[in-house]
Amino acid sequence: MLIKTLRAWVGLGVVLAGAEAALPTTSVPTVQVALTVSVYDDAGVGLRTMEEAEEVASYIFHQAGIEVQWINCSVQGELTHSESCGKAIFPTNLQVRIVRKARDLKPGVLGISYLSPKGDGCYSDVFVEPAEELSRKQPMDLSALLGHAAAHEIAHLLLGKNAHTGRGLMRARWQRQDLVTASQGSLRFDADEAETMRRHIAEGMKRNEAEVEMEKQMNSGRAD
Repeated sequence: MLIKTLRAWVGLGVVLAGAEAALPTTSVPTVQVALTVSVYDDAGVGLRTMEEAEEVASYIFHQAGIEVQWINCSVQGELTHSESCGKAIFPTNLQVRIVRKARDLKPGVLGISYLSPKGDGCYSDVFVEPAEELSRKQPMDLSALLGHAAAHEIAHLLLGKNAHTGRGLMRARWQRQDLVTASQGSLRFDADEAETMRRHIAEGMKRNEAEVEMEKQMNSGRAD
């Protein structure tokens, strides 16, 4: 049974789309692993906002040596027909739902991840209304704010419990200087967080491959 794990998130935002040349040059880990994330637009933000948010989150994860494949499984509440949608396998295939607001969380919380008692999980929600409110108060783009929130929540799924830190993207509470850092495209995971996420994904890929191979062998044995 999944337990709800609150990830308090005081919003960040940065307009990255169309500003690639202004992004800081950073050292990207040579070890690259692949992650697939299914996205559901339950809040009706639209395809453009979704894709811009995904671009921001992709940049953040790329700096950590993780390449993300996004599958938009619904747009403005309308389901798509991709065969890959709905797949949830920890830690290689995760899901994010874009929701209008949380029903039972404190105002201002931008996201929540759902973790099992073991500390793993496949599902996160990102909330639009508190992000919209913050974007009205600060000169920040909504899609970029949602992208940062999505990256934060996905990382909670990959890092497990007690993933908040005192610095970087996984910091629990944000101040004005953190918003400045975000506006410069420099808010990211630290080296230890990046290495842990890459290791968990790589281990998960090996487990999944082994399970597929075992299933093939079992099916072959039945056929014989």
